[in-house]
Amino acid sequence: MPMGGHLGGLRDSLTGKRPDDAPRVISVLGMHRSGTSSLVGSLEAAGLPLGEVRREGGDSNDKGHREPGEIIRLHDDVLMNSRGAWHVPPAVVEWSDEQRQRRDAFIASHEGLALWGWKEPRTLLVIDGWLDVLPQLEFVGTFRHPLVVARSLKRRHGNDTPRLWLDVWLAYNQILLRLAQERGFPLIDFDLPAEAYATRLRAIVDELQLPGGDDDFFDAALRTSQKKLPDTNLPAEISRVYGRLRELAAAQAAG
Repeated sequence: MPMGGHLGGLRDSLTGKRPDDAPRVISVLGMHRSGTSSLVGSLEAAGLPLGEVRREGGDSNDKGHREPGEIIRLHDDVLMNSRGAWHVPPAVVEWSDEQRQRRDAFIASHEGLALWGWKEPRTLLVIDGWLDVLPQLEFVGTFRHPLVVARSLKRRHGNDTPRLWLDVWLAYNQILLRLAQERGFPLIDFDLPAEAYATRLRAIVDELQLPGGDDDFFDAALRTSQKKLPDTNLPAEISRVYGRLRELAAAQAAG
């Protein structure tokens, strides 16, 4: 099928249910250092095809980030084109024609699959460009305590102040919260105790109706931060967004 016809059918379904012949596409959403790799690895183990992704482990992720390199490059280019970067979220995101073509080619490369997905944290910042052509895109979201994320990024990137990374946390998670409120997709708190986290993961796999498979991907040792969450007061808007995400996730977990 030509790429234009494939994408056109999706554009025609801006409202209503997903066309019967359209694939299910699932994207994992979340800020850097917030459990996106653990979540997408667990979904892949449960039957979500990810295609060619980075699986090699490293200092910051023993089991690999599981991100498509071409999507990282695409998102970086979109953000640069918009006078921003992954850690400097732009006020307005603009996709060039060439970047849209690369996006469409990535989608077309999965033609023939009834189910596929991807994870790349920058997706949150450029999400409108994906929804333009995948209006029925499904999401799963993950979040983590703002200070835990900020301290993790400070350790990884050097002498930047935690407040800088708190502001980045806010930019990503404001979008996550807005999308979660608008679309009602599953959320998971990466700071849950290991047993509760694993239980919630299994519930999400069931909710997504994935084919099933190995459910042992999650390893509590992947969480490198302290077990006790910081009790430091957060700036008001960060506290509001974090609190609302926790409320939504807890309500979902309670059923």
